Amino acid sequence: MDSSRDRLLALAEEYPEYDMELLGHVLDNENLRVKYIPEAIKVLFETPSGFAIFAIDSGYLYDNDRDFTGIDFLWPKGFLKLDKATKAIAINSDGIHKSLAEFIEQKVGMEDILLVGESAYVEVIEAHVGVTCRCDANAIELMWGLQNLLHDLVPEEESEFGKNDRKYYSQKLLAYLRHIDNEVRPEMINGEIALLASIIHRCNVTNKNYRDNMHKLDKVLYKRSGLRTDQWDTVTHATALAKLIGESVPIPESMFSSVEKGTLTSNLVDYSDEIDKDTIKVIYEHVVQLNKLKFSTLHKLKILLCDAKAAVLREPRESEEMLVEVPQVFSSKRSCQEEAECDRQNKSLKVNDGDSDVVQSDAIMDAKTN
Repeated sequence: MDSSRDRLLALAEEYPEYDMELLGHVLDNENLRVKYIPEAIKVLFETPSGFAIFAIDSGYLYDNDRDFTGIDFLWPKGFLKLDKATKAIAINSDGIHKSLAEFIEQKVGMEDILLVGESAYVEVIEAHVGVTCRCDANAIELMWGLQNLLHDLVPEEESEFGKNDRKYYSQKLLAYLRHIDNEVRPEMINGEIALLASIIHRCNVTNKNYRDNMHKLDKVLYKRSGLRTDQWDTVTHATALAKLIGESVPIPESMFSSVEKGTLTSNLVDYSDEIDKDTIKVIYEHVVQLNKLKFSTLHKLKILLCDAKAAVLREPRESEEMLVEVPQVFSSKRSCQEEAECDRQNKSLKVNDGDSDVVQSDAIMDAKTN
């Protein structure tokens, strides 16, 4: 039995309430340690006409590779619809409405942690229901994502969020967008901007996955050809590997030095015992498509940010109403697939978190590095 399996079995004994599949998700196999402590977490999500409760994989709250729109590890547990009068007083400083208290008691165990979107709700729910609550930055990020996917996650909800109902925005998304334009403000962000940013973010994550995998061949390339890859970006790296296996791929004029180009085109070194040719061809095609998708999306995003900024500066009140109304958006995985299908090669590209839909390092190449 391998060490990672032993560690997984030990974790199963340490956390008996979690199944093996979940524990496998939280285990860092390389370091044989837990990436985060699994917690039993539920989410109380306030909708326009009621409250929904979800169970969530606690790892989602700690995963920096998640996008800014989709929720992948969330399971609905129930929806409570309230009339307007009851909804208005469901939770306040005086207490919690009986129907909502019973709903929480029914769906949330006493050992669970309940994420809420208002700090004022924490004390009220803990005092009247007895459930431990949490309202932190991760909870706010989650609520923002839930608002964007309201009708996907709560199909029973027939109403829409109004301008004044949208109390959350994504700090992670705002910080990310400010790397592109440091004048971005929360009221400028809408669903389309969030979706495009998510596509770029997923492209970056997948790019890193490919880059890390290709770097496993660094010692082989240096030993046999004297090539150093530490200054190469992902496209350059994939192009070099494609040339080394004999593929006829274009090389932009400034991509390599004259010495590197001579080495790549000489075909004097055989790498067939170290590199799987078919896999490198797939990697090269995906990386090129990924690069095109990223920069075309970035171009669109910059245009939207300029338009949003101009609208806010021109008509602050009107633009705020227009932009804070975030349209329902779907998973950026789907958008990436649709974009890639329009590529001239008509090949689909699944841009995700860099794991299941991209070729993994062990399966990618038979890298018998020293």
